[in-house]
Amino acid sequence: MRFSSLNVRRSCAVALLFNLTLASVSVHAQRIGDAGPAVPVEKLCLYNRAPLSFDPAINIATGTRHTQVTAWQRQKGGDAEVMLNLDGKGTPLDLVVASPSQFGISLIFNVGVGRDGTEVTYERIVSIGLNGTPTAILAGNLDRDTDTDLIVNLETKIAVLLNDGLGNFTRAPDLTPSPTNLRFVPVAIADLDGDTDLDVVAVDNIAKMHSFVNSSSASFARGPTWETGIWAPKALRAFYADGDGLLDLVLTNGGSGLFPISPVSVFRNLTTPGGPLNFNVPGDQYHYADNSFGVATGDFNQDGKADVMPLLDLPQSVLPLLNSGNGGMTYGTPTSLGARGTAIARADLDIDRKLDLLTANGDAGNISVLRGDGTGGFAPVRIYPAANGAKALATADLDRDGDLDAVVANTTTGLSLLKNKSITVYCRK
Repeated sequence: MRFSSLNVRRSCAVALLFNLTLASVSVHAQRIGDAGPAVPVEKLCLYNRAPLSFDPAINIATGTRHTQVTAWQRQKGGDAEVMLNLDGKGTPLDLVVASPSQFGISLIFNVGVGRDGTEVTYERIVSIGLNGTPTAILAGNLDRDTDTDLIVNLETKIAVLLNDGLGNFTRAPDLTPSPTNLRFVPVAIADLDGDTDLDVVAVDNIAKMHSFVNSSSASFARGPTWETGIWAPKALRAFYADGDGLLDLVLTNGGSGLFPISPVSVFRNLTTPGGPLNFNVPGDQYHYADNSFGVATGDFNQDGKADVMPLLDLPQSVLPLLNSGNGGMTYGTPTSLGARGTAIARADLDIDRKLDLLTANGDAGNISVLRGDGTGGFAPVRIYPAANGAKALATADLDRDGDLDAVVANTTTGLSLLKNKSITVYCRK
């Protein structure tokens, strides 16, 4: 019987994997085809499940360096995310990257991996000049149509890019700080007032938090501002902290030599129906003995509540904040990263229904992978080479085998792909 590698839709593979026995190899008959009305083709596929590990990095030739990468979009009216599909074609596997040398972003459409597994393919790259240096890229449906729009932080302003459904973008009015001499640092998008529209919140360089309320057509009204009381804002993310149905916020602090204790702040959403946005700023502060850069959120101990995973500078580690209910947090057990992280992401990498963590490690040129144990702790770190200047990372099933690969934005080769080897799929010709 002859088998050859074949791209397989992630949803199909995951459904099968949850039915595997303890054996590492199982054979299934599975219909495989592109999304849409096309008639599927019957294939006999072999799914091999292995321990979590990654192949050596593959450079993705884009012609320039990148400092941010986005592969997921936030859903309306909740905390869920789905993989990017900018042009509505087939399997949603598009990427958006920051291209500082071009003062804008690049859209990489329909990314995949060749049959031999050593080359990353894509349909096309489209560059969009924004007359600024992007520091964050966020995706979601801003105007209540059926496509994915983009929010890009340019520090002095936030660009709002509206999609026509085919991957062509029009720039709506920018969102600006007040006063205009301030700079936005972290930015988040989420439905903060419970109307299902995605709002924007950003913290500036003097730690004031600004809000922009979406009126459903991506027409944003300037909302309230808050003094957060921290020193150097670094990362901002929306998550469900206290179970009241409203998305709350977590903000991390890069600190300063003048302020050796750098808190992580959780701002609970107190907005009432029909009222203005309202948060309990300066909120609940959780102190560490060092700077806190990035942050990930998710249910890491499988108790139904969202936990917080701050990325610490020194010691180079993750020290969990585990949600004890009603938004209160308790400190978990720290885990070393083995390198200084610059960005963090969460994902279930080995399809065991337990959240894992990845970090991009800057000048170390590698990524750290922490396998979650389902209790809020992690196995010892595993480090995989990527590329020098690894600034940001995202996960995406680029080879369509059912597990999430790592895509690393870096300042040398541009983008690197590390293929996840947890799942290998072979299908009979």
